Amino acid sequence: MNIFRPFHAGQVVFCSSCHAKIVAQFGERLREEILYPIPHRQYVFGIPIILRQFFKYDRKLLGRLCKCVSHSLKVFFQKTLKLDNGIAAVVMLIHTFGDYAGGFHISIMITLK
Repeated sequence: MNIFRPFHAGQVVFCSSCHAKIVAQFGERLREEILYPIPHRQYVFGIPIILRQFFKYDRKLLGRLCKCVSHSLKVFFQKTLKLDNGIAAVVMLIHTFGDYAGGFHISIMITLK
């Protein structure tokens, strides 16, 4: 059973209880109104430390990176699972907080047809 749990990290908020309520409401809305109850997979695409400096100074590269990751996953699933159309849906979250090894990454949630 997959459980969607919204969370938040890396941002300063003025009222933590109000923010927690907003995050919970957003997660509930996603679960009830937007997302379908279908199986999904989650992946994390880490960005090597040596490349992070490029994304720090040119944020437009993050959009290009997401397109490359999406295309790579689509080709991977087309070839390995013999899917004609590849991926049904992709949700990507770019995490740019932190300089340590796990801080800068892209969280990816995908569904397959």
